[in-house]
Amino acid sequence: MTNPLVSIHRAVWRKIHASIEDVKKQAPAARMVGEFAVKHAANEASKNIRKVTEQHQQPDSEK
Repeated sequence: MTNPLVSIHRAVWRKIHASIEDVKKQAPAARMVGEFAVKHAANEASKNIRKVTEQHQQPDSEK
């Protein structure tokens, strides 16, 4: 007769291994999404900085 603890241990180990493999498969897509989000945020920040800089420069040039 097989020890029930061994069966549980194997089932848990298979589940953990399957979960790790799923995460590994998703990692490249998550990295791409993360890179896109960072690039988009950096572009938006640059736009906002440019707007603020231009607004502060205009009153000085009008004087």
